Amino acid sequence: RKPDGKRDVTIIATGSEVEIAVAAAELLAGEDIAAAVVSMPSWELFEQQDARYRNEVLSSAPRIAVEAAARLGWGRWVGE
Repeated sequence: RKPDGKRDVTIIATGSEVEIAVAAAELLAGEDIAAAVVSMPSWELFEQQDARYRNEVLSSAPRIAVEAAARLGWGRWVGE
């Protein structure tokens, strides 16, 4: 995160892709891009959380999902 607590991008992943997301965030940090990694092992449990919590976790920064197989519905959480 930046000194003001904000981030430039949110990277969302699950399972083995979390390691890839963390590596990407570290590379981005080297370019002064603040990236937060969100591990989302269960979309269903995340959706059950209140909207305030979900918004705090995902933030308003652009979102990128890391998925090895396919899109698999990540559009729901990353937006357009």
